Amino acid sequence: MPDPFSLITAPARLGLRLAALPLSALRRLTGGDDRGFDDDPSGPGTNAPATAQAPAAAPARNGAAPTPPARAPKPKPRANRGTTPPRKRAAEPTRGEIADRREALREAEATPDSPGAEIHVQEPWKGYADMSAAQVIDRLADAPPAVAAMVRLYEGQNAKREAVLHATEG
Repeated sequence: MPDPFSLITAPARLGLRLAALPLSALRRLTGGDDRGFDDDPSGPGTNAPATAQAPAAAPARNGAAPTPPARAPKPKPRANRGTTPPRKRAAEPTRGEIADRREALREAEATPDSPGAEIHVQEPWKGYADMSAAQVIDRLADAPPAVAAMVRLYEGQNAKREAVLHATEG
């Protein structure tokens, strides 16, 4: 099965070869060097870079030394693309930085009297504040999950007894 790449590039290669036919005929008529494009590594259909051949040295006249061939001018170096310095950022802050600053200002302006979300949880049952951690844990053993959640909220805001909080997790 032919290579898919060669099938895709076939029309372009054929067009280049057809365009080269008149040039080849012109070379034959003028007596120029007729190396076939098929034999030329820099001809159409190849990726090899074209190499310029230096002209032959001029024949010596009157016994003098032959003159050296003229040298082609050196090509100018290409500008080094892709190494341009990055553009300088504007001194203005980004949207995220602005949002962070606003939030920090709001938090700094907040006072205990400021309106905001506050949760006050009452004792889960009467006499809860007077009970020891062991007594609360014993009572939680038979309590429904809603009562355990209330105990967890109350303990999280008030006494914060580790053993009681651990007992409300399961």
